[in-house]
Amino acid sequence: MGQPSTVIVGGGIAGLATAWGLARAGAGPVTVLEREASLGFWSSGRNAGILRSAIPATATRQLALRSEARYHDLPLELVRHAPGPIFDAVGMVLCEGAPGLPAPLWWEDFEALGAVEAWSPAQLQTRVPYYQPEGTRAWWMPRAGRIQVSNLMTALERACLELGVQFRLGTRVQGLMHDDVGHITGVRLEDRSEQAADRVVLAPGAFVARFAEDLGVAFPARTTRRHLFYALPNGPWSPKDPVVWDDAAGFYFLGTENGELLLSLCDGDDADPEHLLADPLLARLAERRVQESLAALGPFDWKRRLVGIRTVSEDDVPVLGAHPGHPNLYWVAALGGHGITLSLALAELACDLIEGRSLPHRLQAALAFDSPERDFQTQRDYRPL
Repeated sequence: MGQPSTVIVGGGIAGLATAWGLARAGAGPVTVLEREASLGFWSSGRNAGILRSAIPATATRQLALRSEARYHDLPLELVRHAPGPIFDAVGMVLCEGAPGLPAPLWWEDFEALGAVEAWSPAQLQTRVPYYQPEGTRAWWMPRAGRIQVSNLMTALERACLELGVQFRLGTRVQGLMHDDVGHITGVRLEDRSEQAADRVVLAPGAFVARFAEDLGVAFPARTTRRHLFYALPNGPWSPKDPVVWDDAAGFYFLGTENGELLLSLCDGDDADPEHLLADPLLARLAERRVQESLAALGPFDWKRRLVGIRTVSEDDVPVLGAHPGHPNLYWVAALGGHGITLSLALAELACDLIEGRSLPHRLQAALAFDSPERDFQTQRDYRPL
């Protein structure tokens, strides 16, 4: 018998990373099915590309720290295939809380790694003089930074092709195929054809509900949208300045490769991925936010906006591993806006789970579809809009 075949549903960062992980491990033929005409069209192509591992949820933070290490020591095949830099270690200033409050949930891990430095208000004003934060504690994280998403996606795609991964673009999956005893045998396509496989990996981004309904279950996460705004400031600022993320305000901004400032209000209202619309109110709120906290860089020349989409579990932990009762059906989903950060760890861990290798017990249990913690809302320092 040959090696098992794998079909991956979804050509975003989750599907691409999983395909690369399986292919580089020699795990058998891999085919990626993507509904759009290009890879990474939805969540992966509409995000800020921030490498942030200071995440309150323990399991997600563990994945992020593992992935962060890979970004600082990129696999040579990704560097070789990338059309430009993948990671820019500009660092991140994280503002949150107030003096006297307990340390953030991520603090112990970062202190142990020597990956965080507490900044006084004077230090913050020296390094980021143009920002007036709401969070009155500031942390400097030199290992964080900016990921060039298009370069990462291109590198992963080229590396997959070199390893023999097959891509079928413009291919919509209608549902799952079952045999007489209920085992998953592949997927049914919208054109009524079928794609048989020994293993099916569901990495459909925001389009998870259809597959959960096919299995007769509710997916343990919800689909939300996030607006991203791009502007040119007129004050003293450099695109090489660090990422600034104010958890107390629910606001972040960073420079882009073409010299714009990318800003977000961390909005996360429920959204229908089939009818993704921009909210004009968010544009006015963004303008108000920069007038209040980035006045030194104004007036801003507003250029464009994108509406991103993500699937978020209440405990902010991805769904990764086999579906209960279906040992040849796997999820790599609910990345919750952390997908680009987690991608290089997902390439390894998803491969391990699909190939039948166990992760540390607590981590594997936390990532499971039926984790009992899925109804727990992670502590946050701000109330999302």
